[in-house]
Amino acid sequence: MKIFLTGGTGFVGRHLVNHLKSRGHDLVALVRRPGSLTGVREIVGDVTQPRTFPPDQLQGCEAVIHLVGISREDPARKVTFPRLHVDAVRHVLEACRQAGIRRYLHMSALGASHQSGAKYQRTKAQAEDLVRVSGLDWTIFRPSVIIGPSGEFARLLVNLVKFRLTPLLGEGNYVLSPISIATMVRAFGNALENDIAIGKTYELGGDTITFRTLLERISQTLERPVFFINIPVGLIRTLAGPLDRFAFMPITREQLIMLQEYRPPRDNAIYQELGLYYKSLEEVLHENLAGGPLTEEALEEEQKEK
Repeated sequence: MKIFLTGGTGFVGRHLVNHLKSRGHDLVALVRRPGSLTGVREIVGDVTQPRTFPPDQLQGCEAVIHLVGISREDPARKVTFPRLHVDAVRHVLEACRQAGIRRYLHMSALGASHQSGAKYQRTKAQAEDLVRVSGLDWTIFRPSVIIGPSGEFARLLVNLVKFRLTPLLGEGNYVLSPISIATMVRAFGNALENDIAIGKTYELGGDTITFRTLLERISQTLERPVFFINIPVGLIRTLAGPLDRFAFMPITREQLIMLQEYRPPRDNAIYQELGLYYKSLEEVLHENLAGGPLTEEALEEEQKEK
């Protein structure tokens, strides 16, 4: 299948490109700079500028996968949640319609809601609304935090553990349900090839665990003991506001709100429906942080032996 992909140079995108190529798919990727991806036909453009990817450039494509998203805003550079999460989706959907492409897979986020206190989640919900009324054969994914090699979240976790004296937001009792990048990209691949996924919104997560326990498990995986220093939530909230747009700030105001609002996936129906292997937290960490990654087949064999 020939697939048009946005966000292919990001963390999920690079892993997805390799996965889809391994399944025999032909990819056309929208990139900001030529030479960003290998083995892929590139269209140099910008999702916020629809004239840079006219419908004739998408001719022959049978599906579109939209991954573009940002974790923090930089208004001075016109990098904002409404522009990258909502306007970009509107442009890509219109390009699909004009090019006659029916199949559309969309990357959203767990917790996307119009009632969220985080603009990130509200704009994700607005984008989902556009997808659902697009008239296309859509599938929406709402993943929890994704752990994988080269991932921003995985780097943050490993760096915190390497400090030994590890700063912890409050008591570290807020919860997460991490998944492996391998599970995420396989979800896209399986949905792409299965009509049962059309018109579905899938929440995707793993074992639910507190952030403190997650760091302790990573410490065990990497064999690096850690000692926690509790940082008051109020102090982080005060600093996060004015420092949001700077990369050295490990957590933004939006991310702090999302941690406090976090709810695990409502169900794990996606695993059975799309034939995915559910990985325990130990498997996720071993695969991505400790000499992995293990292959999906190896994990399946391990499961059979249990």
